[in-house]
This record gives sequence, C-alpha cells and structure tokens, in this order.
Amino acid sequence: MEELSLGKEQNEAEKKSELGKQEEGVKIDIADSVNDILHLKNPDLTKTVRVTDLVSDEQSISEIIGEQTNAEEGGISDAGFAVYALSDLDRNPKHLEKVKSYFEGKIVIDIGAGRNDSGYEVAKKLGCKAYIAVEPYYSKSLLREFSNTKDKDIPLAVTSDDALTFLKNVPDSSVTIMSFGTDEYMFRDREYNYKLGKEITRCLSKDGAFLSSESVLGPIAEDGEQEIKRDTVGRCVIFHF
Repeated sequence: MEELSLGKEQNEAEKKSELGKQEEGVKIDIADSVNDILHLKNPDLTKTVRVTDLVSDEQSISEIIGEQTNAEEGGISDAGFAVYALSDLDRNPKHLEKVKSYFEGKIVIDIGAGRNDSGYEVAKKLGCKAYIAVEPYYSKSLLREFSNTKDKDIPLAVTSDDALTFLKNVPDSSVTIMSFGTDEYMFRDREYNYKLGKEITRCLSKDGAFLSSESVLGPIAEDGEQEIKRDTVGRCVIFHF
C-alpha cells in the first residue's frame, strides 16, 4: 500500500510539472497571474494567460490561423529581431555589459513578444529578475512554447492585453521594457503609439531602460520633462534617463 501511495504522489508531481510548476518550496516558473510577478494597480483588469487555458493541438491550429487573420496594433512582433539582439550580445561582451547594467535584477516587459521564447532568452541573458510577455494575438501559442521549455531560469507570465491597456495598469517607475520587430506595419496608429510612448516613459525605472530593435516604439518626453537619452548598441537602441 505504501508503494502505491508513493506512486500516486509521483504522478501528481509529474502532472504539476507539466503545468509549468516546480517542486514544492521552489518558485513557480510560469505565474498564474501577472500580479504574482509585478504588483499591478488593479490586478483584475489584466488578462493573464494560464497554462490551464491551453487548448488541444487541433483547436490551437484554428486559433493561430484566426490570430494571423485578425492581427492589429498592439502585438505580434517578428521574433527574429530578438534573436539578432541575442546573437549580438553573445558576440560583444561590451554591448552585453552596457545593456545588462540597465536590466540586471529588474522585471522586464516584452511588448509584442510574438510566438516564441526568444525575448525570454534575451531577458535571461541580461540577468532580469522576471519576464512579462505582452502578446494579444499569439498569447496561447507563446505560452505553449514556454510550457514545453525546460530551462525556465526566471519567473515569467503572459498577458493577452494589448500594450497600451497593460502598461496603464503598471505602477510608475517600476520596470524595464523591450520590444523587437514592432515596426510601423504592426503599429500603424500614430495616436496609439504616442499614448503608448507616454506610458512607457511613466512605467520605466529611473535606472532602467527601453531596449528595442526595428521598432517604432519608445519612451516619449515632452518639453520640461526629464530628458530621455538614446544610445545605439550593435543592432539595438537603448532609451534611458
């Protein structure tokens, strides 16, 4: 009877592992709520995509086709640019050191995270404390990718909110932010981009930065506000105070 009991316990542990959770006493790698990682202004207003929300493979194919057809502003980046950024950081220790000085130990938000974990790999490379993916159109596909990834070294969460809606719920001066491949084709609405830029400025940690590559997004400061500096680092641009 004791062996059977141990077998059941092992099966339960395996099931929890499949849901992206680690053994008891260790941090959960995929959070059930963004608020578990970042204390939002109003947690009820943010849509967190959970591993338990994932559907069957047959359903997900239809979902992805629908997402591709209906994509608008606020999401889906070309994850290839994150890969380029990661490659550059790997090849250039000086670039890595400079960017890391703004991101290490901080929570990073990835705007338009896309469908794979390349942004998460950048976050790990920079020594970030935690990673939040903002992806309204491929959120479930992205989370499925994360749930199948073994090396989840830092906590992560995925929200299906659009970028502006999500950042409005983020506290002042609390995060670092990055965005790759979010070009004018994906973010066509100039008014939306302006409002998003203002929110990026408000949310950005005073000793943090906004990291981007091939993106029309970035922090915006009006006359009389704190100056925002712009540095080019390899394929990327860093905006910081």
